[in-house]
Amino acid sequence: MAANPATFPGRRTLTELVQETVVLCVLPYREKNVADKATILLSALSPEEKARCLSMRSAVRRHEFILGRALARLILSTVFCVPLPVAPLSISARGRPYVAGHNPIALDVNLSHSQSHLLVGATCLGQLGVDIQGTLPDWETMAKRFLNAEEFERLVALPEEMRSATMTRAWAIKEAWSKALGLGLAVSLRRLNTGLQSEGRLGDVSWCALDELGRLSAATAVASRMGESKARINHAFIRTTVDHLAEFVASKTLR
Repeated sequence: MAANPATFPGRRTLTELVQETVVLCVLPYREKNVADKATILLSALSPEEKARCLSMRSAVRRHEFILGRALARLILSTVFCVPLPVAPLSISARGRPYVAGHNPIALDVNLSHSQSHLLVGATCLGQLGVDIQGTLPDWETMAKRFLNAEEFERLVALPEEMRSATMTRAWAIKEAWSKALGLGLAVSLRRLNTGLQSEGRLGDVSWCALDELGRLSAATAVASRMGESKARINHAFIRTTVDHLAEFVASKTLR
């Protein structure tokens, strides 16, 4: 599914999608565009999020925070039929977003930024991790540090022109996998041997690289509940824009 940017799925459609797939909202942005819509988007945030946001010294960091929280809250507001600022989005002690309080469908959310795109995921299939990356500026150093021996051997055996993109994809997969575990960088990324493949599974965690985002590298990972890990992750894409997100937020907050 790729929704029209001027629309957003209704409650029934979105609730069905998150129970069957990993729903991914993809939002390209420019800093100026976010700055222009920041006041509207800020109205979607909780009082605690607004306070945290206003304490950030970096305007870029503030705008990324507003954009990510507004889109995540739009998803939760739609599914749970609640106003945006009280949508049950919270943050764990490790900084991981999660659905707080009564959550009968066991919905989970996760998000990631590149310098030009936001990726927000939602699913009921298990604990979710998502990651999106532009080209890594120092991919050779990162390869030596974060790939295990088998992965590194496979990487250097590739034609030179393929190595940067392959390493960036592997990094996105490892980041998504660590988020699905709920541990972030507290877990050694060398534990996951991707084999430089686009999808795979380790224990109860399935992971998959996304090929639908052009030059960007992105990945999802799902830690399934009760050992019911799926062999393959299915995705439903919703593509939107900053302008349309601001319209959605305004229409909900003015009701």
